[in-house]
Amino acid sequence: MLFRQITLKTIKKANNDEYEISSVKTELDTAIRCLLDNIYFGNQKPSDNNVTKQSDNHIDNQNTICFFRGFTPYENKTGDGRANAHYFHDFFIVGEKGKGFLERTRRDGQIRYYETGLCSDDALELLVTVNSKMKEKGFNPIEKRKIKPRITNDAKKAYMFLLNIAHNIGGAWSDKSRSPLVSASYGKKGYKTALKFAQDRNEQRRYSYIIMGFVRKDDTNNYVLTKDLCKILRDLGATWYKDVHSEIIIKDSIFPRNILGVFEIDKETHDIVFIVNPSLHQLFDKNYGGLCAKITNFICSKGIPVDQTEFDRAAAELGYAHYVEQDCRRKNKLGDIGGDADSPLPNN
Repeated sequence: MLFRQITLKTIKKANNDEYEISSVKTELDTAIRCLLDNIYFGNQKPSDNNVTKQSDNHIDNQNTICFFRGFTPYENKTGDGRANAHYFHDFFIVGEKGKGFLERTRRDGQIRYYETGLCSDDALELLVTVNSKMKEKGFNPIEKRKIKPRITNDAKKAYMFLLNIAHNIGGAWSDKSRSPLVSASYGKKGYKTALKFAQDRNEQRRYSYIIMGFVRKDDTNNYVLTKDLCKILRDLGATWYKDVHSEIIIKDSIFPRNILGVFEIDKETHDIVFIVNPSLHQLFDKNYGGLCAKITNFICSKGIPVDQTEFDRAAAELGYAHYVEQDCRRKNKLGDIGGDADSPLPNN
């Protein structure tokens, strides 16, 4: 099982007011592993036993989708690519946002997504870009006569569909670095797929990192499965790659409340450490270990409670110029770091 042969650690404050990566409390270890197994295997009724049932279906028996994302920490790394405790302290407060929210990418301009008043012309312009890239790769493009009614009926929704396709195209899309979207993999091969992406990006570095998180299935405003995009493309007369990576595309941000932790993989020793979201560790600690099922049900419904008092400082140190806030209706708004989030962002 995924969590049997790994070491669980978390971020704690050291005596000098700095932070350190240290082992989770012994009395919490079993309960935390139970929760991670339950969310990973998607059991409808989480088990409170040390040994949890394995499910052949990671997605259909629970109200959440568990995903994995290989990523490269932006700041606070040692020479071998190892991220330090201060970086993770900030990361678990801020989460992982689309590259378009970074200061270094926003200086070079932005795509229309971040601006108000998306219209049919924006969707048609993006359609030209998407179709040109599809043709370059030898696929049939989207038939304009078939997508035109969608654009006329709801230009924002059509634009978001095309934006997700553009993001899926990858590096061939010139604005990929400005994308507000974040890709991850789910399902049985989700971890292995994320590991391959992480190691391919970090060939010269000893350490690779994988985020383990989850989204609520009913939060369809803010994520899309690539397999569903492919079905729509077929209806629009286009051909495209099969969804071999079981990709989920998340809009704007993997919020810290949805991050269970981060795997650290040592390429030389093959040791794997799972750094538990310190807010999740604290949740178990306050409940004295708690019942695994009770806490699993709570976070799958409400998310992990995270103290974001230091958010502005942490986000700035991680290189972000802007952030996203989600209201009770799960609608996202854009704001500058240190300011209010008052600019509505389009839904999927």
